[in-house]
Amino acid sequence: MIGQFTMKLRSSLKRPVVSIPNFFNITAMIDTGALIPVWVKDEAILQACGAKFLFGNAGFSGFGGETSGNVYQIQNFTFGNLLFPTFHIVTSKINIPAQMILPATMFDGLVYEFDTDNHAMNITIPDTQSKVRNLVLERKDGRMIVLCNNVNEK
Repeated sequence: MIGQFTMKLRSSLKRPVVSIPNFFNITAMIDTGALIPVWVKDEAILQACGAKFLFGNAGFSGFGGETSGNVYQIQNFTFGNLLFPTFHIVTSKINIPAQMILPATMFDGLVYEFDTDNHAMNITIPDTQSKVRNLVLERKDGRMIVLCNNVNEK
């Protein structure tokens, strides 16, 4: 096993929401059904966190239907012990108790669990994986898809 780390869940919420101290202490809801990271608050805050606007009007599905948003890039996004050198995120307004939604695709190949008794998200990085992850949004047939793999994959 390469490593293991724990992120504290907000005990006051029933949803899995974590604070990300390495990224301006932003809060993120972990969504096991999501495919794409989504920023759900004011884009000015995202830009103040160093995100670079890439392009607008990117169509994707979620939140019960089709929607669209702007795509931003964040350099060296860190989630616990995981490093995403280039991290893409789409914007869309939705009312949740966090600034962003992080998808399960970010944890592909890892072992993650929600310990609701101890308000923790535990992540194990197996020997076959890397702490450095690639998460790239691409357009395929006019739709956004996410590709996430470790740096050891080709």
